[in-house]
Amino acid sequence: MSTYERLPRGKNKPTDEFKDSTMRVFEWLRDNWQTSVEVLAVILVAVSVIAGASVYWNHRSETAAEKLYLVLMVDAGSENQINQLAEIIDGYSRTPSGQQAMLKLGDIYLDKNEFDKASEVFKKLTGRSRNRPLFMIAALHKLARAELKEGKFALAAETYLKAASDPHNLISIDSRFRAAAAYEQANDLEKAEGLYNQIVKEAKDSDGSIRDLSEERLIWLALNKKITE
Repeated sequence: MSTYERLPRGKNKPTDEFKDSTMRVFEWLRDNWQTSVEVLAVILVAVSVIAGASVYWNHRSETAAEKLYLVLMVDAGSENQINQLAEIIDGYSRTPSGQQAMLKLGDIYLDKNEFDKASEVFKKLTGRSRNRPLFMIAALHKLARAELKEGKFALAAETYLKAASDPHNLISIDSRFRAAAAYEQANDLEKAEGLYNQIVKEAKDSDGSIRDLSEERLIWLALNKKITE
């Protein structure tokens, strides 16, 4: 009987596994070279499109900024300035400068008491600035201001609340306070009281002035309720 014992085979070395994997890749590329070329071509086209779009967008943004700078040099609130702002909005409404032009044009209409036109501009801006929360919150506040001037107090309150509910709104408590005040003007005292109570409970130390004002309004509402009972 032979005393020879077969030794167990050792595990493949990592380098051997790497070589096998590399060979499989090269074999796949050899057998599918046409597909590989097509994939590479698609990637190159996609990269070129993205790069071209970025250059084009930067060019448009810079052009809009230059146009806006020149328009702001024109007589404030003049028909000439209004027309030029409208042209920037028509051509560059997606750019930061185009949206700044909307804010400016809406403000001009507010100053002229043309509230319908102001509201139209601010509503347009809220739809175009979803990726720029600061513009959207500013537009909602200005829209509510136009609605207040038209005597649409309940509608203004809803607009302020829409601004307050946006997670990017850094002045949410201010928006809620304005909504409460608008409800007061609409004589919807129950909703106003609810918002004031909410502000008092949730206000931070940095919101002390708004909390104090809310407490004052709650006292006034309570006294007014007793007087009218």
